[in-house]
Amino acid sequence: MKISEEILNELKALSPSLAAVPRINVFTVDNEYFNSILPELNARIAADAFPVSDKSFSVPEGYFEGLSDSILQKIHAEEDSAMEEMEQLSPVIAAIGNRNIFTVPVNQVYRYR
Repeated sequence: MKISEEILNELKALSPSLAAVPRINVFTVDNEYFNSILPELNARIAADAFPVSDKSFSVPEGYFEGLSDSILQKIHAEEDSAMEEMEQLSPVIAAIGNRNIFTVPVNQVYRYR
């Protein structure tokens, strides 16, 4: 990879010791690695080193018909319990609910100095 002179000069200004580190690739792979990996994988598969299960999974009858209703019931139950928890922790905040507690005076002019 070619490094531009501008980047190299900036690096020298920021950290001369880092700029002095030689730029070499420290990650290497043996030349024969990719030539030998395919036969090795095939040998492991043939030797059943990666066992594959032949078990199949089944879904109970009617599972998907009631699934969405079941999920919605759980969500609504959680919402109710969250409101109950809020009432226990802070009755004042729970009493406010979703009302807007902020008001703005009508027809008032504000002057900033």
